[in-house]
Amino acid sequence: MLVVALLHTRPTLFVFIEFSTLTLFSLYIFDPRNPFRNNFLSLKDIILPILALNIGFRLANYRESILNYLNIIFLPCILYGVIQVLSFYLWGGIPGIGRIFPWDATFVNQILAVSQATGIPNNYFQGSLLRFFGTMNAFVDYQVTVAFLGCFLLLNRAMIQRKNLLYLNVILLTVFMSLTFDRSPLIMTFILIAVWQLPRLLKRPKYLLAGFVCLILVASFLYFGRDFLRNNPIVGEGYQRLINILTFNLDLDATTNMRKNEIWVQSLQIALDNPMGIGIGLVTPTGYGKGIPGFFLPHNNFLEYYLGYGILGLVFFLMLLITMLAYFTRLPVSYRFFGYGLVASFCVMSMFNMPFTTRIGFFFFLIAGYLVDYNYRASEPVKISAIIPDADSKAENLSYLS
Repeated sequence: MLVVALLHTRPTLFVFIEFSTLTLFSLYIFDPRNPFRNNFLSLKDIILPILALNIGFRLANYRESILNYLNIIFLPCILYGVIQVLSFYLWGGIPGIGRIFPWDATFVNQILAVSQATGIPNNYFQGSLLRFFGTMNAFVDYQVTVAFLGCFLLLNRAMIQRKNLLYLNVILLTVFMSLTFDRSPLIMTFILIAVWQLPRLLKRPKYLLAGFVCLILVASFLYFGRDFLRNNPIVGEGYQRLINILTFNLDLDATTNMRKNEIWVQSLQIALDNPMGIGIGLVTPTGYGKGIPGFFLPHNNFLEYYLGYGILGLVFFLMLLITMLAYFTRLPVSYRFFGYGLVASFCVMSMFNMPFTTRIGFFFFLIAGYLVDYNYRASEPVKISAIIPDADSKAENLSYLS
């Protein structure tokens, strides 16, 4: 009944559920069971990303100008990543980065020195594969952010004036994602694109055939190049981690095994023993490595909300996602399935990590807010086709978007 009601209302109900969720989460900042300093970290990790929904609402008012500015800004952002990862491959790791971006190399070396001195592990390397872009795990954050923003620009390509710049950005993004070889961003991006393009693939056999050929080519590269990739000192471990996921051999993956058999079992038991939660200050991601007594990182977003806010907090967060999906059903087809893919990719990754929080979470809720408000504050979406001059392409896009 809730979903049916949502289909016939403006986003007021969505805002109400968002407000209720944020109210509950904000109350836990003053949880007396944990120091206020620890609880306050949830403001940055959880509450501010959800508040990005409201920025997304406003962006729908200025979508054409915002998208064109984003298309321009995207170029130096993706170029930075491409140059950084190429310098890492071509000139021997961190010293190679130092030849182009000395500040990055200095920062990484300082963090590695601290890690070695304190014994606290870091995630800058997967084997010898670089995973750095500013702060702890931020290279993964950067990969997910540029991949999803690049797809978001493609989704709105009809409103972008500099088409050649857009296609250049997409080419650079493809090169960058191929070189980074990190399984989490690659799998999330694949899920997004697969769900987003599903109607097109089912409606047009030539696209389905093209997609199948691409999958065969990628699978052939991974299979026939397995000896080189597996034994490569840079991508070897990253390749094996990716293959473990693609072949569902999770038992061969030490990280996933540890989370499944130890961390998740402990997290669920603690959550069951504490129906009101243990306090968000003990599980918020920024607390990692800060010496917080009793700190526990569940590596699962849903367990994080369950542990931190109790069963009520988990229910409110799930209601927020369900409401979001219900509003997506009102969108034109391409936007609707992009929204479905957005939520699906983050939910899948949330089983293994915590993408709804911190930097990645901010961009998730930003795009989600834009999509939820798409039909309400801006002109009707079918008018997108009006800026396409060709009559045949106009009719094709109109039928696809409707």
